[in-house]
Amino acid sequence: MKALVADHLNGLDGLRLGDVATPALPAGEILVRMRFAGINPADWKTAEGYLKVIPHFRPHFPFVIGLEGAGTVATVGEGVTDFAPGDHVVLKSDVSQGRWGTFAECIAIEPRLAARLPRGLPLDAAASLPIAGLTAWHSLMLHGAMKPNETVFIHAGAGGVGSFAVQIAARAGAKVLASCSPANAEYLRARGAYKTFDYRDPDMATKIRAAGTCDVVVDAINDGQHGLIGCLASGGRYVTIPTLDPRAVRPDARKLAAVGATFVPGGLVRERTREGLETLIALYIDGLTLPELQVLPTDDFVEALSDCRSGTRRGKAVVRLWGEDKLAIASHGKALQ
Repeated sequence: MKALVADHLNGLDGLRLGDVATPALPAGEILVRMRFAGINPADWKTAEGYLKVIPHFRPHFPFVIGLEGAGTVATVGEGVTDFAPGDHVVLKSDVSQGRWGTFAECIAIEPRLAARLPRGLPLDAAASLPIAGLTAWHSLMLHGAMKPNETVFIHAGAGGVGSFAVQIAARAGAKVLASCSPANAEYLRARGAYKTFDYRDPDMATKIRAAGTCDVVVDAINDGQHGLIGCLASGGRYVTIPTLDPRAVRPDARKLAAVGATFVPGGLVRERTREGLETLIALYIDGLTLPELQVLPTDDFVEALSDCRSGTRRGKAVVRLWGEDKLAIASHGKALQ
């Protein structure tokens, strides 16, 4: 099969479009014919070796990166009863476990890492859901234990995870506060934010406290520069989003204890992947707004990763993978034939 192959994990120059053996299908797994793959910051970080700090990340080269995507089930392994060939699915890969990712014609994965898509849901849109959407949902609902009528502050609300988190929290009945640039304030208010704050304002934390203490803070930046611990109510939860950045700052335990709050590392919960994906699919059908999609041809893979690294591409990049049949060509917002 064709794939975006990594010959080493020391930078984007180690990536090439090439041919590798189609993965074998173990019992209990499904083989998915990939149609679209989403581009995430964790992809270029994987290519640059950031995952080497994870004990169970033991890749074998050539290696295929890619964390999310959508496609159709080609074959099911022995014992699989919840999927069938031809099913449309959205999925999260097991790259962090050292297994091949989504930047390929096919991927073999455990069924619990995928969810069935209703016919008519665009595959390019679905491919943009898993990583940012799951990170937001798991961080709010599992790690943050958010409840209706609580006040939630989303730091970096206009980012990939943040824009999902704002909508998920608002739809769950929370009062949502968020940081962003002034240019994105209306964007977030339209998605459910009650009030926004300029992240460049040195007095941002003071202004947040004036709007009321927070039950949950979801921090997608982790730079320790904004004094957000002081915005938490007693019993509050400070949730951080893993960035794989060695400069990320862990919240100060003494300051948390002083306000009666707790620190909870956020991020994806592998065992709850399908549940989260099914929730995101339902929210999308009900009107969840996705980032602006940029659907790119396969040959633009490395350029898209480079743009993601530099932050120069607007919205969310999704790459159309190999294949020219009608199922593979799904335009965002239009039903599949």
